[in-house]
Amino acid sequence: MRALVWGTIYAMIFPMTNAAQLADFLNQLEARLEALDVAYAEADWRKYLGQTSEDELNALEARRAALLLDDKAWEMVRAGREHAPDPDLARRLTLVERLFLGAHVESDPAVYVLRNRLDQTIVAFRPAVAGQTISRADQRELLRKEPDRTLRRAAWRALVPLATEIEADVIELMRRRNALAQKLGYPGYPDLALSLIGLDRRGVLELFDQLAGATEAVYRLFLDRAAAHLELAALQPWDLSYALDRLSTLPDEPFPKEGIIVAARDLAASLGLAEAGAAVRVDMTDIPYGGLCFAVRVPDDVRILINPRHGHLYYSTLFHEFGHALHARLVRQPAHSLRHEPGPFNEGMACLLQRFAAEPSWLQTRPGLDDAAIGEYRTGWAETMLVGLRALMGQAVFEYRAYDNLDGDLLDLWRETMSAFLLIPYDEAEAWADNPFWTVYPIYLQNYVVAEAIASQTWAAWRESYHQIVGQPALGDWLVERYYAPGASAEWTDKVAHATGRRLTAEALVEDLSNRLVV
Repeated sequence: MRALVWGTIYAMIFPMTNAAQLADFLNQLEARLEALDVAYAEADWRKYLGQTSEDELNALEARRAALLLDDKAWEMVRAGREHAPDPDLARRLTLVERLFLGAHVESDPAVYVLRNRLDQTIVAFRPAVAGQTISRADQRELLRKEPDRTLRRAAWRALVPLATEIEADVIELMRRRNALAQKLGYPGYPDLALSLIGLDRRGVLELFDQLAGATEAVYRLFLDRAAAHLELAALQPWDLSYALDRLSTLPDEPFPKEGIIVAARDLAASLGLAEAGAAVRVDMTDIPYGGLCFAVRVPDDVRILINPRHGHLYYSTLFHEFGHALHARLVRQPAHSLRHEPGPFNEGMACLLQRFAAEPSWLQTRPGLDDAAIGEYRTGWAETMLVGLRALMGQAVFEYRAYDNLDGDLLDLWRETMSAFLLIPYDEAEAWADNPFWTVYPIYLQNYVVAEAIASQTWAAWRESYHQIVGQPALGDWLVERYYAPGASAEWTDKVAHATGRRLTAEALVEDLSNRLVV
């Protein structure tokens, strides 16, 4: 529909008291949105296979912008939400209004053209270590497995050329986002982005303070133990993954790369969700990340790309992506706006399934994995989680502060913030801009921390209701009824509260970490 058609409909249904005509307008709008989202998700999936050009992505972005930056359509959505006679219709209009609001930043050509160019550069970049070009997966493996500390340091620094190349453009992208958010009346882009997903900066920072404060003592003990084990006076950033691999992870042999997809499908089947699990397409390919899930058309077409090696880490990663996939496959909502949920809840569904990879009763099913190793991993999981959560909190806080300080020295800010959260020196950091979250997934990192709180609180509720969790088919029904099927028909915070019996806090996550750590 062109603006003239929107205007004609607007004249027919304003002041939005005719529910049938308002629903017809919204159905047409959502049908167009869904067609664009499907086309973009398909192109995004092909991008990681080297089959999508930057021009194709920009053309899709332009079509989406033409729809979501249409002032007349936005006015109709806002007016409709205020006067909608039906609560279900009002809910859909609320969700679509948020899409319009976010699009006034991300669908602005000044943003998406630069974002897509940066994304293509990041995806195409290949790091070099000791004069040899390697994949991102191999770089991660060097940080995990390489006993030569000099090589680990080289692997940690391998993205500096990428960061140096794109830093000015990343800052410019952040500046453009900030300006557009401020034009909408927000202090800065982080405040807009958080509001659209049911969070606010103050609440997130309070959660971070609670987690960091409650776990600092045990985290310092881990750092001391790791330094002593590696015979180092103190750890450096390139030692963390290696220390975790030496002290806190399971052996690779019970987790062969060849069995990873079967293990994920078997997990889904054990929850009574075999049909949904079997319908998820999984491809192995060389991507910069451990795994990515693409909900191309919810709920019918859901795909995963993975880049695994041997080892428990990669099984855990695929279980995470399968959590996304099952969530998308089992939404049972008629409208496009109700089938897609905000990042904190999406990641919470992924982390819920990922937790099975750390459960002793699931680990006991892995051939060749003895009880002693499983018992030690009880502590290892918590230590790995502590390092990961602190890194995520540091990156998220840096991102907020960067938007507040784009004219300042962001490298100094990066060093200061990461040192404060990881409690190790970051003075050798030479660059900060290589992280794709700054460009493609802005203000997203806090979602992973919130997600772990959702996972812990949900697992606590399960333990109260079920004697056995692993291999419990009733959990599939629980997940579908309380989390998956309702989609976005209710706010995600209300869904968690209803499902677990209380509002979300960090208490269960702190308890999970504390119970598994040996002080």
